[in-house]
Amino acid sequence: MINGFVVFLPFCNSHFQEAPTSAGWTAWLGATIFEFGSVFGILEAWNRADVADFGWAINMTLHHQGGGEMNGDEETSGNQSEFDSKGKKPVHRWMWISTDGKYWHEIGFLAAFAQLCAATIFWISG
Repeated sequence: MINGFVVFLPFCNSHFQEAPTSAGWTAWLGATIFEFGSVFGILEAWNRADVADFGWAINMTLHHQGGGEMNGDEETSGNQSEFDSKGKKPVHRWMWISTDGKYWHEIGFLAAFAQLCAATIFWISG
């Protein structure tokens, strides 16, 4: 958006000077931000279970009465392997890179990968 103003305003209003170097730098900065955002999208797709505890909190609320507390002898209707004996979410390791083929069958990863490819092409031109 800043690049659009830098490039277009001199044509609309004669009070603004044309600055050719600022047009190039703002284009490069915008493309770089877009590239970093797409890399973060890939990381989010690989670590989607670790991003937020919203799903875990809802599952604890629905399957365990008492505000999410769970007794050790209480039988649950959910997947017991997801939780330890105190009802706490297990700790997952952060994944920086993965070569697992299962991600090619997930829509979130495919969208993030398509955006990364497009952002890389846009970054080269920017």
